Amino acid sequence: MKLLLLLLPHLLPTPTDTSLSEDELIACVSSKTTNWTAEITSDPNLPFDKLKSLNPELDFSFTKDKISVLFHRNLTVPKSFDARDKWPECTNVISRIRHQGKCLSSWAVAPASVFSDRICTGTKGSTKVHISANDIMSCCEECILYNDRPCEGGLAYLAWSYLYKYGAVTGGELDSKEGCQPYSDAFFRGEETPCSEFCENLIYGSTFSRDKYFPGFVYLVPAEEKQIQMEIFDDGPVMAVMVVYEDIMTYRRGVYEHVCGEKMGYMAVKILGWGVENEIKYWLLANSWGPEWGDSGFFKIVRGENHCNIEKEIRAGRIIGINARQEFVRSNPAFDADTTSGGKKLWDRVSLLPFYLVCLKFYGLIV
Repeated sequence: MKLLLLLLPHLLPTPTDTSLSEDELIACVSSKTTNWTAEITSDPNLPFDKLKSLNPELDFSFTKDKISVLFHRNLTVPKSFDARDKWPECTNVISRIRHQGKCLSSWAVAPASVFSDRICTGTKGSTKVHISANDIMSCCEECILYNDRPCEGGLAYLAWSYLYKYGAVTGGELDSKEGCQPYSDAFFRGEETPCSEFCENLIYGSTFSRDKYFPGFVYLVPAEEKQIQMEIFDDGPVMAVMVVYEDIMTYRRGVYEHVCGEKMGYMAVKILGWGVENEIKYWLLANSWGPEWGDSGFFKIVRGENHCNIEKEIRAGRIIGINARQEFVRSNPAFDADTTSGGKKLWDRVSLLPFYLVCLKFYGLIV
């Protein structure tokens, strides 16, 4: 990891002249597909310039951390699904479109958004909060890729690790005065904000330490269409990491598939459902480029083909553990067995939950 950080200044080139203009992208998309519509996005506060500066060969979408993979036994799913319909009490939370501004912060924004949804669905709507991406971005030092600059990109899988170990406070959008640490103006501009263990919102009625929320279990979902569907159907939205091409900057509506432009890098997004449109299977996703981009901040992408690696790296967290009757866990097959970690990490202990419960019942500690 340290070697990667040392090399990153040389691996992150400045934008090249090969990038297409928005007009060129729109013309290209219009000539190659009728499945989705391209338009110019009017919002000037988007991270496109930073995306174009990334080295597209750096693949941060597939990780080898020691984390449990959750499998579902029942794979019966409906033809179409929207998490907001199953959990109407959580619609306002799940529907929230965040705006990362000119900062490459989807690596923190998407986990914060998904965990917010999971808190609501896991409590059947009794707890509705918006977890702060600000907390993760400013305080998760191991998550940040480039020279202590969170707006230059980060590792979403380590953001989930941070949530599990340290939790995160609440925080709404820029200027929202919502929660302990709303999204900062500096981050929105693409600059840095120092780590703070205080509530930046002075009118918020809680302290930093009391406002922390922790997932009880964080995990990978198998890179299989029905496993992903079952996970969303049972527990709510999940996080995905996808390849970003230039043409997605112009997406307005329809089922997206890459047809024009160069690869720019990766971003984390939220999958909240699926369906079929014009006989094309799709995932329904929320981006964090604000409500003026795409279909009011949402978009659809081809489902079942791992298009843009959308099904390769799926993660989520729960406020509780597993349902042993319907689910089981295994270790991450990508993890290198020659680790020096010295034992199981905390999240792996969830795989022993059924054993612990049997022991407690045997000794009369639970009934």
